[in-house]
Amino acid sequence: MSKVNIVLSLLGPQMSDRTAPPNVIPNFYKDSVFPAMRQHGVKRIFAMGMLSISQPEDVWALIRPTIVVLTGQVSENDAKDIDWTMYRIAGIPGAQIRKAGRRIGRMVRHLWDIVDRKAIRILSEGALSFDCYGTLIDQESGMIRGLQPIISRLPSESDYKNNTVLLIQRFHELTQVLEEREPTLRYGSIVSRSFKSLADELSVSVPKEEMNHLESLPGTWLPFPDTIPGLQILKKHYKLVILTNMDNVNAASTLKHLQPVEFDKVYTAEDIGSYKPAKANFDYLFDRLKSDLSVDKDRGQLLHVARSLTADHVPAKQFGLRSVWISRGGERKEGTGVGGDYERLKETVAFEWRFDSIGKFAEEVERQFAEKTA
Repeated sequence: MSKVNIVLSLLGPQMSDRTAPPNVIPNFYKDSVFPAMRQHGVKRIFAMGMLSISQPEDVWALIRPTIVVLTGQVSENDAKDIDWTMYRIAGIPGAQIRKAGRRIGRMVRHLWDIVDRKAIRILSEGALSFDCYGTLIDQESGMIRGLQPIISRLPSESDYKNNTVLLIQRFHELTQVLEEREPTLRYGSIVSRSFKSLADELSVSVPKEEMNHLESLPGTWLPFPDTIPGLQILKKHYKLVILTNMDNVNAASTLKHLQPVEFDKVYTAEDIGSYKPAKANFDYLFDRLKSDLSVDKDRGQLLHVARSLTADHVPAKQFGLRSVWISRGGERKEGTGVGGDYERLKETVAFEWRFDSIGKFAEEVERQFAEKTA
């Protein structure tokens, strides 16, 4: 189960076995299937209630509704954090296997059509927690602008001058080293010191006056064009929260760029005392959401929305947090940027949906809410 994203269940009793209690299958879901899914970070299940009946007129078939009802109750009560859909295939005599097989085949094709349309429930209520830089804010373009004092002084034959993606990836690696080594260091200082380390590494001399801006550089980075319109849609349906590796000064500047959207809470690395992907950051998120907004991750009320695989989606799987990957082109090798290589990391993440942008994600949320109220 550790390498799958969806469970397709064909569990169903032989109704000629009159000794089987009607709760045997619901209990199996509750005690075995759902815990195993949580253990391995699998968040979707399609359960088909196929019941094989020896005789259509068998009075024991009256138990069928009981089993379906009990299974539904178990899913409703014990799988609030799991995206489950239950289909009932009933009234099929046990001898009619071919007919049953055809019906199952049609159902499976229908299920995959649903997956392709992303029509699985995203979140009916609760909160969305966002990574900020790279997800809402165009971090990589901001990095390239900020690194111009180095780029402009590189020799023409330098790989870094000709491929700025390589340069920002190396810069990001240096920031990660500092974040792990000095978790209480402010992000502005992380950026400043990483810039100087990169310049030294590349034997580039940058005048001091061209480095004065570095501490406040992250606060100058701007949102993607789709971010604010998308957030305005999402705000209609959810509480919005930021979980970020920003410091408080740069966070204040960034929030101004995101106006008129108002976030319900903003949790920064400076407040927490460590940087994502540290467990402490996600524990802080879960604890504070309970106390601040009465949002409980374990009751399926939280969905994490992020670009970075390494900082957000790997720990999301580890800590049982449902997530959406805003890929921003990162699903392609040439678009990997600083979020991590999906091909290398795909076994360590378990996001439930991928969208190109916040705008596309918001469109799907709006569509689902419109269908729900239609």
